[in-house]
Amino acid sequence: MGNNRINSIILGSLAILVLGVNVYAGDSLNCRLVGKWNGGDCQAVFVKDTFAFIGSEDYFKILNVANPSSPVEIGSLQMQFSFGYGTRMYVVDTLAYFARRSSGLRIINVANPAYPVEIGFCDAYYDAWDVYVVDTLAYLADGGLRIINVANPALPVEIGSLELHLSYGAGVYVVDTLAYLAGNGLRIINVANPASPVEIGFYDLSDNPATDVYVVDTLAYVKAIRGCRKGGPGLWIINVANPALPVEIRYYPLGIPSILSSFYMVDNLVYMANANTGLRIIDVANPASPVEIGFYFTDMALDVYVVDSLAYVANRDNGLCIIEYYGGSGVEERELRNEEQELKVSPNPFIKSTIIKYQIPVKSKVLLKIYDVAGRCAKTLIGEEKNVGHYKVKWDGEGLPTGIYFAKFSIGDYKSTKKLILIR
Repeated sequence: MGNNRINSIILGSLAILVLGVNVYAGDSLNCRLVGKWNGGDCQAVFVKDTFAFIGSEDYFKILNVANPSSPVEIGSLQMQFSFGYGTRMYVVDTLAYFARRSSGLRIINVANPAYPVEIGFCDAYYDAWDVYVVDTLAYLADGGLRIINVANPALPVEIGSLELHLSYGAGVYVVDTLAYLAGNGLRIINVANPASPVEIGFYDLSDNPATDVYVVDTLAYVKAIRGCRKGGPGLWIINVANPALPVEIRYYPLGIPSILSSFYMVDNLVYMANANTGLRIIDVANPASPVEIGFYFTDMALDVYVVDSLAYVANRDNGLCIIEYYGGSGVEERELRNEEQELKVSPNPFIKSTIIKYQIPVKSKVLLKIYDVAGRCAKTLIGEEKNVGHYKVKWDGEGLPTGIYFAKFSIGDYKSTKKLILIR
């Protein structure tokens, strides 16, 4: 890493600390605004394939983000007003699960993105803050943990619950038989028997309400806000290898008090929607020594979802911002050359099938998906890490209508799109 790169990181980090609440629009480090949707209030976001699902206090919308520089609203559902910000959602297949605080859990069929339809609901006990879905179970953060059977989405049924009297800002994350609940501290709950969840571990954050949690391997990352024994809102990194005895590894201060908001993790990077100061990006490759390596000011960032190098940031009063982080992972890597990564397709046009060839110059995560002209994913061909080498993959278009398709290819931060023509 060169001196200029190091200096930019240092100056960027100092800017966050010095500016405090006086962070100005346009302030950024290693990030740029790619696209923006200005259609209204935006508090929750989830991205799947080429669609961004967004929500607020009174609506649910679907945006086509196949072209991130120009997101287009394609579907909308007016919903009963739910007082207060803090809604979040989770999308599985053709169903969107929308935690809407006082309006509870709403289940929306998005099979036709142009016409989303609410098909089921579950009333709130207190406030439904967050939801995480595994198979036929929805884990709802609502005063504690509620476990809802959604095998029949039109008739969701609660099968178990653990009352914890959490009144503010809970987030939930589930790994195997453990549910991690952020509320008044970090709660670790055994859900092996969904009908009878049992709390087995707890990490106290004192007077600092926790608003979100993300778990990677044996580490839990917890965001908390307002005052606390350590002096302000921040990110806690907690070792949960022994769930009964969680141990703090590091507290990373966020510097500026923020309202309820969430974060997202990709590899060793934490993308933090930090309300007053917008998007913050923290490298936690060394959990004992987190380093802020990027930021982009947005107005009241409440939620964030990350795909590849793009962060989709929901802003309470300023729509959806699509922000590219181009600063790398914080680990020095050989830069990939575009000509090495270019897709080669033959034959094209093709009648039944075609061969797509590509080269990997550096061990990387590779994604190769086929989309139709409407932005729907027709096939995922590759979604895994590949070693250095030359590769080829066959795409069989049998059963698909003739026309134009697009192969979207990415290696690390590099992206490429190739037009394919299927004929008969």
